[in-house]
Amino acid sequence: ELVRATGFFSEEEIAIANRELALRQASIQAETDAAAAQALAAGPLAKAAKDQEVIAAMTRNCVSSELLPDTGFRLIHLGCGEFLPELEFLFPLGAARMIELERILARYPAHARSEGELQARRGSVLGLMTGFIDLIARWQGRYYVIDYKTNLLGASRADYAAARLPAAIRSNDYDLQYLVYLVALQRFLKHRLGAEYDYQRHIGGALYLFVRGMRDGDSAGIHHDCPPAELIDALDAWFDGDRS
Repeated sequence: ELVRATGFFSEEEIAIANRELALRQASIQAETDAAAAQALAAGPLAKAAKDQEVIAAMTRNCVSSELLPDTGFRLIHLGCGEFLPELEFLFPLGAARMIELERILARYPAHARSEGELQARRGSVLGLMTGFIDLIARWQGRYYVIDYKTNLLGASRADYAAARLPAAIRSNDYDLQYLVYLVALQRFLKHRLGAEYDYQRHIGGALYLFVRGMRDGDSAGIHHDCPPAELIDALDAWFDGDRS
């Protein structure tokens, strides 16, 4: 079995993940049925039914949309052991200085910040880096960090076009967020896969899903980025306080 061969998930994690997927799939139908019934009511109940209908539609679009062109990669198609929701990570920070982070990012224009921008927020970070990744998914041997975003980017679906999403990513520092997530994923996979781990072979990158704009059949609302291994390695060392 592929899951047992790679050692990516334990049996307990698989069981938990399978139960969660089953509950999500059941909830889609339940929300749809509830919305249809409540739509018959007037006043506040009608508005609540409409809200439920919108949420159910966003959920359906999110799980059924193809996340990468011409790959068939859809959340609804993920099988047993191919996803892990709400992965918690925690690792120590070694008094990493923000000026060094700016220097690292400056080598990668897609993620570079203006000089002093990050330093103005704080001089250094010390303590623990902790968080939860919405979903880790494995597709065709590669692992992806997936994050759901409900940001209202505009009144038109054109506001969610793939070409417009980098601006939303940058203005909210979401690229910094998924760089942290990719460091956490890399550490997780190194622990699970050992010497077999290889960034180029195993990492598919980050998928940020702006669910308000997603529709099955196009790429609206889907932002994909796979930063170079050198950047993730440099950030991994930076978190440990490496100033080389």
